[in-house]
Amino acid sequence: NLGLLWTPTDAMKFGLTWRSGVDLDIEGDAELTIPATVTQASGGLMQSLTTTGQTTVSLPQIIGAGVSYKPTPQITLTGDVNWINWSVYKNLDFDFETNTAYLPDKENLRDWEDTWAFRLGGEYLLKERIALRAGVLFDQSPIPTKSLGPELPTGDRAGVTLGAGYAWDRVTLDAAYAHLFIEERTVSDTIRDPEPFGKYESAANIFGASVTVAF
Repeated sequence: NLGLLWTPTDAMKFGLTWRSGVDLDIEGDAELTIPATVTQASGGLMQSLTTTGQTTVSLPQIIGAGVSYKPTPQITLTGDVNWINWSVYKNLDFDFETNTAYLPDKENLRDWEDTWAFRLGGEYLLKERIALRAGVLFDQSPIPTKSLGPELPTGDRAGVTLGAGYAWDRVTLDAAYAHLFIEERTVSDTIRDPEPFGKYESAANIFGASVTVAF
């Protein structure tokens, strides 16, 4: 992680950030049981298998820029934009030590795309100890329709946020709420196997709270 902060005036700040990409090497145990009612249709018997598997997940680098402006001592306005290098996430391929027809090593394409994320927000100091906050956001989805699936059925997201804070001498309590409006999507053509055809709808309500103590 690298960051740069420039404060040309007391009221204005500019920031740049960069976070490197990361490859996560994951391994663990896999246990598979296929009921006889499924395998008998092809002349087989119940299958039970315990083995190990591994995969690598590539997480993206992120480049961001932000600005903060205080038109008055009570008001702070902020905005930022981030470019997220999701195109490094090409596939999710598992390598199992033991394979069967129901647990093969095969390519699981994802083929995600680079995205942009935008944020605008503001804080108003109602009193010396009380802060009120609000904001809006927009995130592009990195998942093209051809590789969308039920495990992460998301689309482009717009959101609104509300928050408040209260400060004591060395303790600050903050609470926040966000609602995400998520794009509805339909999959009729896919690069995935099995084919996750269907209509995907979702939304989200997010609640958060934090306590900060200064020493």
